[in-house]
Amino acid sequence: PTMLIYALSGRRLQPARLPPAVGAIVLDAAAAIAIGRSLETGQAMLTVPIEIRDSRRAKSFVISAAVGTPLRDVLAALGLRGPFTLRGGAALRDIRLSPDAIVGSGELTIDAGPVAPPINPDLCIRCGWCVENCPVRIHPAAILDAAQESDSAEADQLGLSACIECGICSYVCPSRLPLLDSIRELKRGARNQSSVASGG
Repeated sequence: PTMLIYALSGRRLQPARLPPAVGAIVLDAAAAIAIGRSLETGQAMLTVPIEIRDSRRAKSFVISAAVGTPLRDVLAALGLRGPFTLRGGAALRDIRLSPDAIVGSGELTIDAGPVAPPINPDLCIRCGWCVENCPVRIHPAAILDAAQESDSAEADQLGLSACIECGICSYVCPSRLPLLDSIRELKRGARNQSSVASGG
């Protein structure tokens, strides 16, 4: 959303802030349809539109599914049979979903891709591709180093909070380092620490 808001409106969204902070709301098409239907009927959304991408065969489906339906039933109704790796949202973000996940109002785009091979990373070769391709120009490999040393202060200085978790760094890494996973883990730790510090 950071780059989209800037490209369309010229407004700069600061790291770790949400779009409403700059007077913007970002919706994907499925979310816009769901909200429009809810406003039109005045009733709770009992069904939601979901886009299912079968990236193995380069096909997409947009369907309405009842809230509470297991994802495996939706996939079966479309004739999609595994094995595959399910990801919520953009595939590069690598938010894994289980076929037992329940349809709700959260993730409205699902990618059914080939089974992901196990990650057995090599050593970082210091190629710089993660930095070069990062849309917010942080240093993911250095943040991984900080994560491995449990140095959250160093990770903050390297731009941890600016990361938009797009997944490009992990995608381009020739060593297949768990860059996005380490960033998410550090962010989770920071949220947990602030939650404990605030008594919540």
